Amino acid sequence: MIRRAMTQISGPMHLNRPDASAATLKESSHRFRGALNTVLLFVAALWAILLLDQLLAFDLRSLGVKPHQPVGLLGLVTMPLLHGGFVHLLNNSLPTLLLGGALLYFYPQTRWRVLPWFWLFPGAFVWLIGEDGSTHFGASGLNFALLGYVGLGGLLRRDAAMLAVSLATLFYYGGMLSGVLPIEAGVSWEGHLGGLIVGLVLAIWFRREDIPPRRRYDYEDEEDVDADYEDFTEYGSEDSGERGHGASSDRGPPTLH
Repeated sequence: MIRRAMTQISGPMHLNRPDASAATLKESSHRFRGALNTVLLFVAALWAILLLDQLLAFDLRSLGVKPHQPVGLLGLVTMPLLHGGFVHLLNNSLPTLLLGGALLYFYPQTRWRVLPWFWLFPGAFVWLIGEDGSTHFGASGLNFALLGYVGLGGLLRRDAAMLAVSLATLFYYGGMLSGVLPIEAGVSWEGHLGGLIVGLVLAIWFRREDIPPRRRYDYEDEEDVDADYEDFTEYGSEDSGERGHGASSDRGPPTLH
């Protein structure tokens, strides 16, 4: 057993595969439908807000984050809901659907604890370091937080399914990372950077949660039995040797009569 523990500590990295007995197909399907319905409803709400803004000329963009202005703090709540046009929202919709769905499905223990941070922190970061006189709006800060959390989360947990999602996320949306640099006019790189920071930090903070039970194979049980038997036989042989040594010493040296 000691040898098995040392192997787990110093051995090569193994990917955890989900235990089908711990999460039934029905439960998994229910969680998937819940995640899908939630992100679809959220994105539909974003489109409804934009359509109303365009049709009624509300100019809701003015409710975004205004750096260093007390009135601009309202934008911490409203910034992810507001967009500058159909192209802007279209660019944010697909990442929101995929990354938001991945968060809700694969991270049931932490999803509702991290989402308030993902929602508010990018706007707060913009309010602190943004340029005076500017107004920031859009769900891209939220998407960058999702990118950091989902992209790093699977790597830290060593889970096969989460790792696949992480690699796919980094592959398809790795180009988004250039958005954290001030290289394009009119783009809120401050919100992108703030979102990425909070996503990465919380992925590290919650790395020990949302770890699916590891699937256990029959050959691993056989290895455990063999290891326990070897430990038992080694202990038994040592114990026999000690008893034999004690018996010979009690009798003392042989004497002649």
